[in-house]
Amino acid sequence: MKQENSYQKNIVTIFDNKMKPIIPGLMPNTLTEEQVVDRIEAMRDFMTTLSYDYNQENSVSYDEAKHMVKVPSVLKENPASNDFDLQHDLVQLTVSSICPVRDKEVLPYMNLYADSLATVMVGDITLEKNPNRYDKLENLGKQGMELLNGAFYTGNQEMLQALKQVIGTTYTNQEVASFENETAKTRG
Repeated sequence: MKQENSYQKNIVTIFDNKMKPIIPGLMPNTLTEEQVVDRIEAMRDFMTTLSYDYNQENSVSYDEAKHMVKVPSVLKENPASNDFDLQHDLVQLTVSSICPVRDKEVLPYMNLYADSLATVMVGDITLEKNPNRYDKLENLGKQGMELLNGAFYTGNQEMLQALKQVIGTTYTNQEVASFENETAKTRG
């Protein structure tokens, strides 16, 4: 891709200026300083080794097998357009890359959590087009969010089980299933 170097430069800037200063403060206190540094380095490695290509659709997608991000084809003509959404999606993808949780029951919450982190890191909550997008997280309460945060960064099974209990007391099975369908769709 012709503009790969400019994207790569942008990616490093996004990481160094928007992610690196915020991520350590979001990680649970149970992690050692070394574990925090390892996770930050893993995110930077993930982000800076991505390759790029254009997607015919006006969306960002990730090809895990090729470690390639497909960016919207509109960026071919105007690389600065859709800047918030592109940066947001790259930050969300990077933050998600270190989350060890693959449990289908809590994955929608993990994805929405990564989405909310990306929104805050790249811009602010006022840039979100759907003002109720993060209500599912807020409804978990302080304890639920602490469990979600801890499980997101550590994969701790006890935290995951406790989080499932909070989700089970907060939402019905039908609401959880509906939420899983919502989060399976692309951002928009």
